[in-house]
Amino acid sequence: MTIAECSPAAYREFQRAHRRFLALTRDPDQRVKRRMRPGEIAVFDNRRVLHGRHAFSEGAGEGGRQRHLQGAYVEWEDVNSKIRVLRRHLY
Repeated sequence: MTIAECSPAAYREFQRAHRRFLALTRDPDQRVKRRMRPGEIAVFDNRRVLHGRHAFSEGAGEGGRQRHLQGAYVEWEDVNSKIRVLRRHLY
């Protein structure tokens, strides 16, 4: 079912939930802000973190270097499997 197909009552409930979600994303107490230095990495569970970055001007970084954001995704099943294999071999 899409939003267009739902009942007026379900849509009102969606609107309430959506407004609450937006309020949480804009609440300063729910944010972590950190200026990263060249070579630093941020690792987090993408299923539980809403992430973003502030705008920047090209070439405005330290020493004229441009910023670069690269994402990578890992299946947790693969990570857990590798941990189990390593534990068997190490212990």
